[in-house]
Amino acid sequence: MDVARRSLTLIVVTGMVLSCVGCAAVGIIPISAPHHPRRTGVRQEVNGSVYQSVAVVKDVLREMDLPLTGENRRRSGVEICSKYQSHQVWIEVRDLSAETSRIDVRVKCHTGAKDDAREILGIIIKRMSVSR
Repeated sequence: MDVARRSLTLIVVTGMVLSCVGCAAVGIIPISAPHHPRRTGVRQEVNGSVYQSVAVVKDVLREMDLPLTGENRRRSGVEICSKYQSHQVWIEVRDLSAETSRIDVRVKCHTGAKDDAREILGIIIKRMSVSR
């Protein structure tokens, strides 16, 4: 009986020690997410269908010498991918109604992403108002 009690005590104590060591190891070793560039953007509702907006977006990208790297058509709209300087750009045009759409411009970079997105969107908005 004494051997059984000692074995049980040893098992419980070993479990507690291992549990504490595991907790201490997690506390000692910092676990952090890898640093990813921020992806920030701006959006604006515009007067124009998705098709009109997409045509203007492609014209603006061409005029700014920004290469079109991808285009995904979905039920709710179109996502256009490009490069601005050395950063990825996503321009999403969503259908709000027959006459209106929403344009989201996102730039993936470490700093100044929102300013870059604002600049691109500003040019698109100017062009949308001129083309109507």
